[in-house]
Amino acid sequence: MNMWIPLEQVQCLRPLQKQLLQQCGAVYCHEILSTMTSSQIAAKCAGQIDAAEADSILDALKEHCSRETLVPIRKLLAQEAVRDSKRIATFSRELDGLLGGGVALGVLTEFCGAPGAGKTQLSLQLGVSCFLPQVFGGIQTDEQHTMTCWYIDTEGSFSSSRFREVASAAVAQVTRIANQQHWHTSMTADDVTLMRNAASTFSVEFILKNTHVSRVCDIEPFLALIYSLPLMLRDHPSVKLIVIDSIAFPFRSAASGEHSAFSDPSALHRALFHVGHILGKIAAEFNVSVIVTNQMTTRVSPAGDGAFGASELVPALGDSWAHCVGTRVILKAPTVPSVAFSNDNGAAQLRYAELVKSPTELWGDCSFLVCGAGVRNAMR
Repeated sequence: MNMWIPLEQVQCLRPLQKQLLQQCGAVYCHEILSTMTSSQIAAKCAGQIDAAEADSILDALKEHCSRETLVPIRKLLAQEAVRDSKRIATFSRELDGLLGGGVALGVLTEFCGAPGAGKTQLSLQLGVSCFLPQVFGGIQTDEQHTMTCWYIDTEGSFSSSRFREVASAAVAQVTRIANQQHWHTSMTADDVTLMRNAASTFSVEFILKNTHVSRVCDIEPFLALIYSLPLMLRDHPSVKLIVIDSIAFPFRSAASGEHSAFSDPSALHRALFHVGHILGKIAAEFNVSVIVTNQMTTRVSPAGDGAFGASELVPALGDSWAHCVGTRVILKAPTVPSVAFSNDNGAAQLRYAELVKSPTELWGDCSFLVCGAGVRNAMR
């Protein structure tokens, strides 16, 4: 157990709790765990922390300090096998295949693209897909252990009616699959019953009830929300998907606005790096899927003699942010905007996805469709 961890670095305590403990003279966890009891903490904090809360503080510090710093490879392989067995489906076979079976839990995944590339539509689809029952390839086990999705909208682009439309289409597709007779000829009676029961729990009302949306556009409330995520996930372990659409908007608006706290660009850069660190850490620590969308920006290469060279579209927020991301996918629309298709879900727009960074998958690309039902296969 490593008890020489500064209280400032402990994210399992609330800021007020850390402040009160520091006022008692504690700098490291060791000074709390080795010298204080819950009653002593309550007495020293002058009634601002009672004995029950002091007990929870001690338990949280013990758990935090007892985490392993050296882990055998065999144990990591076992953890990765469990994590990789559950992925969030995109409802597109091609896109799922590109990502190794879907969007992984425990990883910070970024979808970048220019306006209209399909970032928000894919985010909405994944918000619905996280409730897909396990028997249909999802991560939802049963109704008693309900997964929860938290959608953080920073651009004001979240549409509740569009989300309900995508949810309705997903429920209809699952119901149709469960009722197809040709499945039943190759399945046992118990498997058929299991599939139908799972399909009956996958409803639009169930999805809407367990999806929570936060709208934060300014940098200060956004940072406050991100900094509170570790405590929120500790109190709400049912959360398995966090979507941030988009990560770039609060930082780019702060850089162009009048925010006294971020008048120095280096302060904004430090805050961005801290956000990336927190998102990556909570994804791994709580085994949740953290999905962020990112805008694109133009990078111009110098041609020498002060002249400008070639320009290219690259993901916003720079290389430092890119190092925080576990998986990066760049979404693109066709160069001819009128390219449209028709499938079982009506008119559909073709989109392309390019995997440019992944800890487990090779580089690749694929196509998919965005239609009224959400994200679907581009090829039949």
